Amino acid sequence: MKEPGRYAGWLISSGHLGRILTSMLWGKWSDNHGNTGRLKVMQLSLISIVISSIILSWTLNFEIAMTARFFCGCLDATWSMVKAYASSVLPQDTQASTMATLGASYGMSMIIGPALGGMLARPAQEYPFLGIPSTSLLARRKYLLPNLATALIALIAAVLVRLVLKSHDIDSKQNETRSSQLYQAIKQTENIQENQQEQIRVCCARKPGLATAFYSLFSAVEYAEDLCFPLWAEAPISVGGLALGSHQVGILLAICGIFIVPGQLFLYAPLDARLGTTAIMKYGVEICIPLLAVMPLANLFSSPESRSSLWIWLGLTKVARLFVAEFVFTAQGIVSNNAVPNNIRGSFLGIQATICAVARIVGPILIGPLFAWSIQTPDRSFPLNYWFSFILITTGTFISLFAVLQMPKSLDRPFGSEHTSQEICEEHENIIEEGCRRRSASWEEMHPLKRSRSPHPFLPTTPTRDDFDEDV
Repeated sequence: MKEPGRYAGWLISSGHLGRILTSMLWGKWSDNHGNTGRLKVMQLSLISIVISSIILSWTLNFEIAMTARFFCGCLDATWSMVKAYASSVLPQDTQASTMATLGASYGMSMIIGPALGGMLARPAQEYPFLGIPSTSLLARRKYLLPNLATALIALIAAVLVRLVLKSHDIDSKQNETRSSQLYQAIKQTENIQENQQEQIRVCCARKPGLATAFYSLFSAVEYAEDLCFPLWAEAPISVGGLALGSHQVGILLAICGIFIVPGQLFLYAPLDARLGTTAIMKYGVEICIPLLAVMPLANLFSSPESRSSLWIWLGLTKVARLFVAEFVFTAQGIVSNNAVPNNIRGSFLGIQATICAVARIVGPILIGPLFAWSIQTPDRSFPLNYWFSFILITTGTFISLFAVLQMPKSLDRPFGSEHTSQEICEEHENIIEEGCRRRSASWEEMHPLKRSRSPHPFLPTTPTRDDFDEDV
């Protein structure tokens, strides 16, 4: 258990390193080619998953496995393209239900993925009644079947993207109605530099910056927990683990997915309409913090006679935390889409994916070795025992809460949408206040005399007798 933590962290991080190098390029390229480009990037990303999964299923060399993950990360921009495509082809008033549907699809993947992975991994050891010879291919390559299943699912998805999804390039259709192609070329040339400056300005503004900061922090701790939990669950009870098998961990994650799907389909949209997107993020993070903090208490129920209590505790902590975290990620997707206009959304999501990939590298690389170190000595005392990794993850989640608290309520609505009546009144008050300042400054320039202080900061002062005596 000492070495898997370190190797798992490096293997996961190699994929994110590839995303760091190429996410911005895919985002920029997809914006230049509209939704047609986004669909092509999706297809390429899915094909890269097929190729890398096949390589991982056959290799027994760690360096080759890392190379395959890095290759997959370089070509993988699926999630960014899906969010950009969905937000551009569907009405803005259905954005909450659309992102909730994407969250439900993620929940379905949590049902299918862990179940397949847990049931198909190490068939010779998990299913001895099948009589698989120790010299057979399935016995020597323990993870052949899960990786081949992943490749098959990705291949089916790539075919569906090609056959089912349409480009819906509304902007390009409008451009085709121009009467002069020469006018289009001149106009496009004049706007290249202006568009690039606009992209840089918008992507570096306060709202996109807050959305990116939160996404990076929360994703880092989520990926760290996703890496730490299976290692901890399969660790021996003597070092603080739960002594669960890989198939039991897969069943637990599948149970999480079963709860996530109806929650996303039936609960998220009404909650978003009632509370607001940023409020869902705030409350979700606040709920995740105590659930993460008490999760290691499951070790108290890890004895064989307390297995039922163990599953109840994991249901109250792990399942509930993933359920709430998926609400947070759905809200985060809406906030990121609302932070920028549609014409540069792909570029912004690419920049966001790059920064987030850096955070996702740091999380697993730190947590994997730290968890292995914390359980290396069974008699290590609290908080440096198996609690140590969960304390760090909880602290990171608490830090991400500060980014949510800084987000304005305007991120609940699409970029450029109508303002609320309160915001309009505030804007009018600012305009009136600025006008008073300018009139006061103009009056002072026209009457360069000593003036008594005015009781109101925006009303001009009146000259005194001393002013006239001085002039005389």
